[in-house]
Amino acid sequence: MTAVIADGAAAPDRLEPVWRAVADDFRLVDPQDADAAALSGLHDDLYGLFTGLGVTDVSARLALPADYAHFLALAGGFRRRSDDVHDIGLFDIRSVWSWSDFSCRLFAGGRPAGASMWLTVAEWSDRHELALCCDRADPRFGAVVDCKDDHPWLGGRSIDPVGASFTDFLASLS
Repeated sequence: MTAVIADGAAAPDRLEPVWRAVADDFRLVDPQDADAAALSGLHDDLYGLFTGLGVTDVSARLALPADYAHFLALAGGFRRRSDDVHDIGLFDIRSVWSWSDFSCRLFAGGRPAGASMWLTVAEWSDRHELALCCDRADPRFGAVVDCKDDHPWLGGRSIDPVGASFTDFLASLS
């Protein structure tokens, strides 16, 4: 299956200058290509995950926001910034898959029927995962939230919005 990439809250061309402004702060830890084959593999894995968890109409709803897919290609792999305030990891495709698979399976029992699909795309500190909405049926498609020992499927008691798009989230890091 080919990866489905859809326009979200930010255009991919807006991402490049934002990424250039912060890229030097993030060292490349694990190089990885994010070519069409890798994105398709991620999409296929996510399709299987969400279908297996009982999410309905996955083929019509699941998509990578275009700015996030563009980020994966620009970043070239797993990136980390360590400073006095935050130790932030921006995930590569392998990490997005493994963290998303773990989080979604861990919190599957709390998933309400009809809940949106989310990817874990970054982490900071020891208790924060950053999730990106990858569900085109949700008005938050492309938005990033900070989940402190939480997941969007659990009602969001400890979830804070950090960007209407992945681009907005990156801009908040400068």
